[in-house]
Amino acid sequence: MLVLIYYMILYIAEAIIAWQYCSSLFYSKYSRQTESILLFAGYGVLLFIGLAETGWLNTVAFIITNFIIILILYQVKWYSAFFHALIVFIVMALSELIVIGINSQVLVNFLETHTHNVNLILSAMFSKLIYFFVLQFIIRFLKEEKEEPVLPDRNTFLLNLIPFFSTIIFLTLYTISLTVELPVLIEFMVSVSSMLLLILNLLIFWIYNRNQKRSREYMQLQIQLQKESDTAGYYQLLIRQDENQKILIHDIRKHLQSIRVLNEQGEREKIAAYIDRIVHSSDLQGSVQVCDNVSLNALLCRYTQLCQEQGIDFHADVRSGLLASLTYHDLTALFSNLLDNAVEASSGVPEGYIELSITQQENASLTVLSLINSCPENPFSGKTGRLVSSKKDSLRHGYGIRSIERVVKAYHGDMQMYYEEERQEFHTVITLLL
Repeated sequence: MLVLIYYMILYIAEAIIAWQYCSSLFYSKYSRQTESILLFAGYGVLLFIGLAETGWLNTVAFIITNFIIILILYQVKWYSAFFHALIVFIVMALSELIVIGINSQVLVNFLETHTHNVNLILSAMFSKLIYFFVLQFIIRFLKEEKEEPVLPDRNTFLLNLIPFFSTIIFLTLYTISLTVELPVLIEFMVSVSSMLLLILNLLIFWIYNRNQKRSREYMQLQIQLQKESDTAGYYQLLIRQDENQKILIHDIRKHLQSIRVLNEQGEREKIAAYIDRIVHSSDLQGSVQVCDNVSLNALLCRYTQLCQEQGIDFHADVRSGLLASLTYHDLTALFSNLLDNAVEASSGVPEGYIELSITQQENASLTVLSLINSCPENPFSGKTGRLVSSKKDSLRHGYGIRSIERVVKAYHGDMQMYYEEERQEFHTVITLLL
């Protein structure tokens, strides 16, 4: 009975580790509850096959079961499912071989006598921890290959230290159990502690990945809300301009009458000023259509209105058909951060201006983005040569630039920033391979 409980604990740990591995890399076809039931059912079958203690049978069953689990539960091709089933098997086999190499005698005694002592339990838990630790690094590597580049996070590095520290604790307990004869109660406590330590590692990574997933979902929701807000603002601006133009057209007869009266009085200067005021009225502006990219157009219209409110002259020249392959997430990250910095630098500057140009090089797939804005002071540090933020929130300093760099890197581009002292202009030139 104790041997069965021991095997159950091991297979439950293996199931949780495999679940964490698969859910981190693949999209599930089913709900989390259905996914967990089917996965533990598969490992339940492996448990009963493992009780036969037939090496070749356990190996084949482990590979086939994981292959079927991955293929049925997740959105992957059959060859990808088989590849990952082999990875899981190889990593687990290597982790057990490492522990067998450290203390083969304990495991041999267990297989021969079916006894379980603290050394054996520590060895088994140690192998599962190595198994879990190696799969975490594989997950990080495969995620970097498949997903969009993300901002570096020190918390991820610190999180990976937990299995490393746990390994040291396991080795310490294991050395003590080998060199010191412990009372039965202490052996039991050490065994339970080793199991709890493994469970603690699994829980920490599960909670972290769950929080990361929720953060990504929240970020996607915020991006969607921003997109809807930009679109709504664009149409409100379009409606307002249309109404103002209709009002102006309605009043055109009155304006003509006023001009006629001034003409009869010989007030040519007043007539010229009157006509100039009407011509340059915001009500006679052209369409609020800045470019043919719907998402970018809504975003640029928001900044056009913001610049008008702050007295900044904003010009945008976006050639037709460009940036169509960028997602709204990348468009927002790139242009919101660039224009936020430009508006902040130009705000309060007499006759401040922002000039945005997006063109494509002929006979090349390079899209060139040029942004020039007023900037009264050199933003680069004289000591380090890095950009110095004027934002009060120093903890958030640098995230905007890093977000821009992420998009540039994702599209195999390049970014150059420099400051012209004579004209007091800040220049940003970005090339994207599109």
